[in-house]
Amino acid sequence: MGYASLYAQTAKKQASTMAQDKTLGRGKGLGIDQKGNKNAIYQTLFEEARKQITLVYLPGTMAYVKLHYPELYDEVLVAEMRLDDLWLSMREGKDTLEQFKETLTTRKELHLQAVELYRKQRNGKEGEQGSFF
Repeated sequence: MGYASLYAQTAKKQASTMAQDKTLGRGKGLGIDQKGNKNAIYQTLFEEARKQITLVYLPGTMAYVKLHYPELYDEVLVAEMRLDDLWLSMREGKDTLEQFKETLTTRKELHLQAVELYRKQRNGKEGEQGSFF
């Protein structure tokens, strides 16, 4: 299990801690807890993106994309591996927050693109105008 997946499981707990306003003044709003732990912001950002994807995700999306759009599927995997690498680098003391945010946005956009492709296929509306996003 990758870091992004592992930490997503505890994001609610961390978000709850942040919501109770136990942050230092200089770290307030950045998810840095009293111990200077930057992990909370990564967890919160990841959880927010996950929730946005979950709102529209259709079961079977990634299996469909893997079969019919293998390049898109590979891009999703690369983005997820990059998130894991950036998260690990942060835990090793490197400042990767901006890169993490950019990669997380890319991952979210790729997932939403995959959902849209699968949704159109399921509804038989390939080529029709509009988007549900």
